[in-house]
Amino acid sequence: MKVKIKVKYIWIFLGLVLGAFLLYQIFNFVKPVDTIFIKGAAFSFRDDVRKALKVETFPNEGLFNELFMDYKTKNVTILFKPGNPKTNAIYQLETFEIVYKLTRYDELTKNMFRSKKVFDAQEIETYENITREEGVLKIILVPPEFSNQTRVTAGGNKIWIYGKTEKEFDLAVMKAILNVMNVTTLEGFV
Repeated sequence: MKVKIKVKYIWIFLGLVLGAFLLYQIFNFVKPVDTIFIKGAAFSFRDDVRKALKVETFPNEGLFNELFMDYKTKNVTILFKPGNPKTNAIYQLETFEIVYKLTRYDELTKNMFRSKKVFDAQEIETYENITREEGVLKIILVPPEFSNQTRVTAGGNKIWIYGKTEKEFDLAVMKAILNVMNVTTLEGFV
């Protein structure tokens, strides 16, 4: 007894399998990515990492990691200019996120040549004349109240984080953290 399967049914079956596969791929492409994995440790964010990766970076993404990983860097200081109560609340949220994630990252990547980094935050009165200190990485937060652009820049032991809106400021902070972690694409981190 031979079972005869018509070619038409084979094509329908293959079409359904291909359609299911395409739907799965589209779902994964559109679905927000809010968690990345580095050396098996999960780092969760409040927003889509894909959006954060699109924030403008100057001069290049690799410099952020170089500044943080430099064996001479022993202290990370977050500088902020006080603003209205809403801005101050944003500072608290973003400072916590920076310190928490970068402390965890420092622990994961620490070796015998680098000591554990110390984090602190300082209030500044102006963004002018922020000096460079040996062994200190300064992260300067410029929130929407004081910024008309969204970008992250690095150079001279300083990382500047600018945000035009609250959402864009949060994405810029995420981008700076991702740059420090050397995450420039999602490949290998999801």
